Amino acid sequence: MTTEILPYEMRETTDISRFENFAVPTRKMTSSERATYDKLGYDWPRIDASAQKLVYAAMVQNKLQDFFIVVFARGLNFAYATLGEVTDPRGYAVMEEYVKGMLRQTAQINATFRDTSARKMGQILDESFPEPQTDNIFRRLLGSPKMRRYG
Repeated sequence: MTTEILPYEMRETTDISRFENFAVPTRKMTSSERATYDKLGYDWPRIDASAQKLVYAAMVQNKLQDFFIVVFARGLNFAYATLGEVTDPRGYAVMEEYVKGMLRQTAQINATFRDTSARKMGQILDESFPEPQTDNIFRRLLGSPKMRRYG
């Protein structure tokens, strides 16, 4: 008598492109277990693609953040270098306030761009995937409309 809950075990592999590559049956499955296992195999490409999209989006967002930091730092350096060239004390005070205001405004604009890009990426991530293609012999032979295996 087995005490295992799942009729398969997760095995280490570098190829996770197919559910069957890492979820390996450990015993004969009942018909309901087989149906569940097959459904997981059918859903795996979409689940895997969702995870890959999330990782990619995080990477892109980090690159975008790095880009904004570099651009802002260049602007900051330029602004303070230019401020250092002002020799008149009265002009320096006016220019200093102007530079501070411009830098605050630039930071707010960059934050708006960052938030907009994150929102747009979120919309893209919410888009559904096309259904995985299944090889249905009856559909090929009879030319019938696509039959859904599940759900």
